[in-house]
Amino acid sequence: MSLTTTDLEDIRKIIESELAKRINEIIMPLQGELEAIRNDIIEIYFMISDL
Repeated sequence: MSLTTTDLEDIRKIIESELAKRINEIIMPLQGELEAIRNDIIEIYFMISDL
């Protein structure tokens, strides 16, 4: 049994979809943490600039 071009394209689409889901599961929490760190840095900067 050999795979057709359509079969390979379907497999590729499934793999790409699963990879996108996994990447989003990893990146979304990191974006929230990065934003919190950015806000902390801004707050520290203003605290130092007031000195």
